[in-house]
Amino acid sequence: MKKIIKRLTSNFKNDWNIDDYPVKIYRNKNAGEDSVKYGAMIVDWAGMVGHGETKEKAFERLKENFNLFKDNNELPRPGTNVPLRFAPTRKIESYEKVAVDFFAKILKLNYYDCYVSDESSLTDFESLEGDDNPDDFRKKIIERVQNSYGADITDTYDKYLTDVFDKIKSAV
Repeated sequence: MKKIIKRLTSNFKNDWNIDDYPVKIYRNKNAGEDSVKYGAMIVDWAGMVGHGETKEKAFERLKENFNLFKDNNELPRPGTNVPLRFAPTRKIESYEKVAVDFFAKILKLNYYDCYVSDESSLTDFESLEGDDNPDDFRKKIIERVQNSYGADITDTYDKYLTDVFDKIKSAV
């Protein structure tokens, strides 16, 4: 019912925000870590989710993911079914050399063992450092990048990896 109402009311405006979409917040019963204890999702929008230690943090994370998507894509009409799609990789592939080095030095991962798309961001990797919370992870990554490349990525941390790699390339 919530989905139908959101769909109908979406016809009265053109600039939608998170409040225009049907959201479901749930407890993740199979969570192995507190950082994913709760989830928030837009109903029938595959992949548009956020997780957190509390319901509020899960919703805030969903909101961040939604806004990142909105800043770079056309939004689907609220209340519609949005199937899962894999993001393109054309742009990220042009940064392969930087990405390989960055993943090894900063994230301690093999770039070729990961699926990284044009829409990937550092926030996708926040659970890598064990029990650290996202703010601690953010500080560590910004510091590692500054020490390794001499680039301050504070303003691009929440953007796509391609934006981070642009910053690194211009600093090196």
